[in-house]
Amino acid sequence: MAKDLYKGRQMYQGPWLFYILIPIGAVALMFLVDWGYKIYNEYILNRDTKAILYKMLEAEDLTTQEEYKELAKKELEELGYEENKDVTVILRDDYIILINYKNYYSVIGELITKTKKVAVARFKGYTNEYKEAVVEEYTIEEEDELYEEEESTSTEPVVIPAKR
Repeated sequence: MAKDLYKGRQMYQGPWLFYILIPIGAVALMFLVDWGYKIYNEYILNRDTKAILYKMLEAEDLTTQEEYKELAKKELEELGYEENKDVTVILRDDYIILINYKNYYSVIGELITKTKKVAVARFKGYTNEYKEAVVEEYTIEEEDELYEEEESTSTEPVVIPAKR
């Protein structure tokens, strides 16, 4: 009886489904790993940039923008960023802006666009009324306003006509 029950069924399925799913899964896994590595690099860069900005705010003997930039470069070298020489430090009246970049390897970037990916950390720091260091993320909208402000102040001098 049992032999008759299974005799009419075909128990063999072709491997064509696996031939289709394995490459799709490999590509999906590659995108997932690339996305995860991007998140990891951004997290590490943000953490290190915050730590450097806290040290910059706690340093009392620094006065010029070049001194702040040298401190940032020295701290980055201590943290292991050998290739990173492009650090932006902007001093304002009441806060300091620190923008840090890090190139990282991306499989998708190498295969498709042939470019390296860049993680960017933008933070501004200031001291509050209790003389505590406060570090906040610096948004792109604020950065656009900063560049517009610098362009408006760095243009040619305005000539005021003399009164007659």
